[in-house]
Amino acid sequence: MLEKTIFINLQTDYGFKRVFGSPKYKTVVIKFLNALLGDSIKVTDVVYHDKEQLGTDSDGKRIIYDIYCTSQNEEHHFILEMQNEYEQPFEDRVLYYTAKLLASQGTRGWTYILKPVISIVVTDFDLKGLNKAMIHEMAVSDVKTGDVLTDKLRIFFLSLRQFGSRTWNECETEIERFMYFIKNMDKMDKNSEAYKSGKYDDLFEASDTGLMANEEYVTYSNSLQKLRAVEAGREYMRKEMYEEGWAEGREEGRAEGRAEGRAEGKLEALEFAAMNMIASGMSDEVIMNMLGLTKSDIARIHAKAN
Repeated sequence: MLEKTIFINLQTDYGFKRVFGSPKYKTVVIKFLNALLGDSIKVTDVVYHDKEQLGTDSDGKRIIYDIYCTSQNEEHHFILEMQNEYEQPFEDRVLYYTAKLLASQGTRGWTYILKPVISIVVTDFDLKGLNKAMIHEMAVSDVKTGDVLTDKLRIFFLSLRQFGSRTWNECETEIERFMYFIKNMDKMDKNSEAYKSGKYDDLFEASDTGLMANEEYVTYSNSLQKLRAVEAGREYMRKEMYEEGWAEGREEGRAEGRAEGRAEGKLEALEFAAMNMIASGMSDEVIMNMLGLTKSDIARIHAKAN
């Protein structure tokens, strides 16, 4: 049963979209964008668009953005997304969405003058091949010198993993404070220093579960259960990796003596995690990738669940 919390979990799909994608609380996303972009761009107003945009491909495929908005006078296009679990081809999908929105500006008689498209993705994982940093800013640039060719296509990756467990008082910049909110909003209450500061009343109002209609709360509940299933799978994998490392350091005889019990416990834990993920609506392919299961494993678990 969903725990009664005062403020919403911003890492859930519903929570992130409600707070950063609601015209009623657009001051929140404006503050967030300005905190990230600094002096390079000053956002004073945004206009939200339908997150589903018709594609131009012959097969009729559609592109669906989590949050799509433009700055005042449509000078800049922004795509915002929250991603808790790495799923291939994640990087390609982000690049495709960004490039597609850039290319969609072309019309008959067009002069090839583009309005910048900026994608901002908050992740709860680190991207492979990149150094460990809280913020990565990508652009079209020279590989050797780093000189930027154009600012019309930019992608930001914000890592909650690299933000770590810093406290509110340890946040030195405005973007760090927003990262703190995204990671900790559901753990806060009206006695929190951030709340009492009075600087983020719009964000706290948007996050207040007590202001939700019943149907909104049900949608949020489902979104929260899905996030918890992802976290349960991730926690299992961390535990499994730890136990494997521990087992390798044990004497061979003792390891063999415990092997059967560990194997049985591993299977039960995998099945439990998989059942939670299935119940939350996650696809079989994602579950198999996360837990290292086969199609026959998934079929067996589905049969048990039924």
